[in-house]
Amino acid sequence: MLNLRKFWDAEESKLYGVKNHLNLKGSVLLLIGGCLLLLSILILISKTGLDRSTLIFELVFFLPFSIYLMIIISTKHFKLDTKQYFLPVVVLFAFLIQIIVLTTEITLSDDLYRYFLEGKMFLNGLNPYLTSLDNVPSNFTSEFLPLVNNSHITSPYPPLAILLFAILSWIWEDPLLFRIVFSISFILSIVSLDKLLLVKHRWKLVVFAWNPLFHLETGNGSHFEALIVLLIIFALLNLEQNRRGLASITLLATFFLKYYSIFLIPLFWKRLGKNGQRIFSIGMLGYVTWIFLNPSLITGLLTFAGEWYFNASTIWVLFELTSSFFLAKLIAGSIFIIILIVILFKAQKYENIPYMYAGVIIGLFLLLQPTFHPWYLFWLFPFILLEKDTIPWSWIILSGLIIFSYNVYIQFDTVNVWNELILVRIIEYVPFYSLFLYENRMDIFTQIKILKSYLNKRRGIFPS
Repeated sequence: MLNLRKFWDAEESKLYGVKNHLNLKGSVLLLIGGCLLLLSILILISKTGLDRSTLIFELVFFLPFSIYLMIIISTKHFKLDTKQYFLPVVVLFAFLIQIIVLTTEITLSDDLYRYFLEGKMFLNGLNPYLTSLDNVPSNFTSEFLPLVNNSHITSPYPPLAILLFAILSWIWEDPLLFRIVFSISFILSIVSLDKLLLVKHRWKLVVFAWNPLFHLETGNGSHFEALIVLLIIFALLNLEQNRRGLASITLLATFFLKYYSIFLIPLFWKRLGKNGQRIFSIGMLGYVTWIFLNPSLITGLLTFAGEWYFNASTIWVLFELTSSFFLAKLIAGSIFIIILIVILFKAQKYENIPYMYAGVIIGLFLLLQPTFHPWYLFWLFPFILLEKDTIPWSWIILSGLIIFSYNVYIQFDTVNVWNELILVRIIEYVPFYSLFLYENRMDIFTQIKILKSYLNKRRGIFPS
């Protein structure tokens, strides 16, 4: 008996030693990977200046992106635990990368200037929903005004976003504050997402935290998606901890910052509880009434939704087939609504928070809408990392290939010609859809079988 106990103790000691060895080896690889990623970002900045109007920017981007892919593969192999060293290392390198990107001149997007100026308009008593930036009074001068695209369109952003812009503009009359706030939001969203991930899935944090695209779109592109994602993660944490009233308020806040989160509300509705549902209903009723009395609140949004067309995938195919932009949008919208209803019905039977279904809804929304900017992928990534043990390689690869959508600016920034190349869409979407169909082949086959079974039953009820 004593010998048997010694044997098991010895075996357990060996296993513990092997685990420690793997953890040590994994931590060293993580540190090396972080250093290489940081160095590659520095090379990207120094060689290209993050100039979106050059092909070299798109090509050199794949240096940090390739390192990012290798980091994911190695981290997946060791499945590192955040309890000891993983989270601090991930956050440290994410922080350092953001600091470096913040030092660059804004080149990837002019949206930040619209944020800043609409905030200034509000502070000066001008209504961004009634007055466009190219119709501001002559005394409203700003060096950033000529830098804004589509300045003839009134604000497309919800009221809380305008209030946020106004507060930041009031605190410091420099767009740099916006960039700093969004970068801090990105870092905090990484820490918050770690709290949501299951212990066995925590190694997937690098998929979100070290994605080069997200770092560029936050620190240089300066989009406030990171802030919205932070609030969504905060709402999910509150749902997990049954703080339903606070979760409802936070979800309302995400909607009043950017409207797309409205598609998530039905998924989480029953989990908000009566108190949370009451809070959300009152907030939405008040806002709908406000829109009814002031339609100008969504005039800019409807203009963008009706006229804007960029980097579309499904709608582009439908448009090529139908030669009608309206019909293409109608078909895509109908597909989205049908699938949305099916998913919402299935989610009601789901015991846990339906992260997987949330990812499906947001993913479909991105693929079926007429405009797909690179930073929109921010909305999706937290959800596709929270459920399955598998890595969503299709979306990860797309987060790299989507950098080619910037190819349109090569002509636009130089000769003011907007021309989207078919080759760019092929490069972006053929690998993505191929991988996506392969990853979800079992689910697709299952749904086909269910549909066949349903049709066979219908034939039995109504024989031809």
